[in-house]
Amino acid sequence: MRRFLLSLFTGLVLILPSVHANEFIGWFTEPLRLLANEAAQFDFITRIIVFLFSLAVFIIGFVAWQRTHNSRVKWVALAFGLMAFKWLLKVMDLFVSTGQFFPDHAENVIELISLVLIAYAIFTPRKEK
Repeated sequence: MRRFLLSLFTGLVLILPSVHANEFIGWFTEPLRLLANEAAQFDFITRIIVFLFSLAVFIIGFVAWQRTHNSRVKWVALAFGLMAFKWLLKVMDLFVSTGQFFPDHAENVIELISLVLIAYAIFTPRKEK
């Protein structure tokens, strides 16, 4: 009986989304689409706020690293420094070429490096003194 229920559940999980894929995907994406459309009018101010926030976290992290010399804090500060740099380029992009100055693939590389630095800071084993 247990095996039957498992195979029935697996079948439903695999078949239902393919039969009603548009409805299933629309159920998740419609609220996000509405939110994105509303957020588009605040794009300029959002970019500036995110830049200032990431710059503030970088500065706070850098000052904390100077005081403690903790390597984890150093990597997190560096990651937020890269994010601040990325968002500075995105803000400049609004003034220079309206979206053509800083392409998505360059942004993705900076985000990947930032995430790797944060993951490294989190998952690196702590050194015993």
